[in-house]
Amino acid sequence: MYLKNREWENARACFKSVQLQDATKNDPALRGNWASATWLEGWCDWNLGETSAAQECWQRTAKLRKIPSPAPEDNTLIVALLGFSPTKIP
Repeated sequence: MYLKNREWENARACFKSVQLQDATKNDPALRGNWASATWLEGWCDWNLGETSAAQECWQRTAKLRKIPSPAPEDNTLIVALLGFSPTKIP
């Protein structure tokens, strides 16, 4: 809802919360690898005009998954949920 309502700071806080919860997993191989939350944090940063923070998020995401960062002229985000629920891959 925060993304839909363009409440970038609240949305970013949610994505950071996801990453914090992910960082406390019992299995070290499963910690800190939730790429979509990191990417979406970057999207929020970008919309807040914090481009260096956004680039940092997208660089961390690129180490986990091949998710491209948006082009400077991009202004629309479409989120599609397909298939099974997320699973942790070591």
